[in-house]
Amino acid sequence: MILLGAWKGLCVQVVRLAKRHLPVLLLLLSLLPVPCGSTAEVPELARSDGISVYGDPVLANLAAQIVQMYPRAKGDLEEIFGWEFRSRPDVLLIADRETFERMSGSRHFSAFAVPKARLVAINLPSVRTGTYLLYETFKHELCHLLLHDRIGEERLPKWLDEGVCQWVSGSLGELLIAGGTGATAADVASNPVPLARIARDFPDDQRSLMVAYETSRSFVEYISGRFGREGLLAVLNRLAAGDDPDRAFSAALSVPLAALEEDWRSGLRGGDIWLAWLGRYFYEVLFFIMALLAVAGGIRLAIRRRRYGEDEEEEDRWSGKDG
Repeated sequence: MILLGAWKGLCVQVVRLAKRHLPVLLLLLSLLPVPCGSTAEVPELARSDGISVYGDPVLANLAAQIVQMYPRAKGDLEEIFGWEFRSRPDVLLIADRETFERMSGSRHFSAFAVPKARLVAINLPSVRTGTYLLYETFKHELCHLLLHDRIGEERLPKWLDEGVCQWVSGSLGELLIAGGTGATAADVASNPVPLARIARDFPDDQRSLMVAYETSRSFVEYISGRFGREGLLAVLNRLAAGDDPDRAFSAALSVPLAALEEDWRSGLRGGDIWLAWLGRYFYEVLFFIMALLAVAGGIRLAIRRRRYGEDEEEEDRWSGKDG
């Protein structure tokens, strides 16, 4: 078995990671109750040339799925961004929900990434309801690794990091929404959160956290819709080249970031909010309308059959009288 590379990386960078990644260190300490630098190991469940998966042996079959998914997810991301992964990631699969919550420091997540350690952690019971959901969650976390591999943390606002990874994966990724469907564009419009407020951290409470995720997603989709995929990638490339966010947006799109945010919010306050909502939930709305039409058609057919039966009974009665 190969040592979990994230272990030594986290130990070395404990001061630099500070509060944000302290829960990760606490969990790894609980999994590996030994001093940093020890040769203790977390069981390796599966590996390939590009990835290693560790965790509880009961998750070996799911670890094999992750290994099979990796080439496709890696290829998709490299094609989208035009960047190659520079190093192999480690994936840590956690079966126990309480253990994972200690690791993430929150009960609202099903997965997260630690870019400095090249680590993706996934709580399998939260995402194993379907292969598609597992794939999108895994791809979302790999997206974080790729972004941070090219862009320094100080130059990558959290709203852009999360917004881009949602834009790429088409899902909330790591956010676990228990008993709800997440925030909508209407929530973002009615609960405006300045991008500067979520540049480094997101709120802890579930509702505000969902609004922060939807705010990030909505703004990134606005940039992509207005300037195309090439415009958004141009911003990321400027950040990768060393520009700060304000300079990157101005240089790549010829519009200051503050002006873009104001234009986006103006659209949310106007009629664009409903177009954005319809665009996001188009298929759900379409299927709902089709279901209503099917129900209405069934009711009409039942009424016609009932009337037809009543007409036949009436004819039978008259026929009996004539006879």
